[in-house]
Amino acid sequence: MTGVRPLSTYYSKELAKKYSANLEVVWLSAILHDLAKLDNLEPHDEISAERAYNILLKEGFNREIAEEVKKKQF
Repeated sequence: MTGVRPLSTYYSKELAKKYSANLEVVWLSAILHDLAKLDNLEPHDEISAERAYNILLKEGFNREIAEEVKKKQF
């Protein structure tokens, strides 16, 4: 799994540049998108969005970033 972080970072940078988006939001959205699949929950996008939001707040990210990541999960 050593290539996962560089790969997600590379594509996140490309997407953020192409769409003039916040790189941190794009990267966090990409890596947290499928959280609900860990527990086979559906609709995984909605559940993952809520989980990502809560994790980011718990880990000290500001609310604005957490809300943007939550919006991008759909």
